[in-house]
Amino acid sequence: MKSATESIRAGHLRPALSAGLACVLLVASACAQAGKVTPPPLPPGSALVKVQPGMDKQEQMREDRAHHNKNVKKDPTKDDSVSGNNGNGNGKGNK
Repeated sequence: MKSATESIRAGHLRPALSAGLACVLLVASACAQAGKVTPPPLPPGSALVKVQPGMDKQEQMREDRAHHNKNVKKDPTKDDSVSGNNGNGNGKGNK
């Protein structure tokens, strides 16, 4: 008489075992996702916090300083879009 492992090796029960295993895994995964998950509790005082979008005041000031070149003196009466007029009064255009 053949044992169960020999018949599986022979391939008689392999499709049925594969289908059964797939069904068991499908049911187990569906049960795992069906459970209700509650979010963690918020820390004390979180209702008092007012969230504002964007950068905070210190970060805005730092960005303004980083993108401001004190050596460039622009003439507000000149048009920067005109070729040869880069706004600093030298009239030489882009270098």
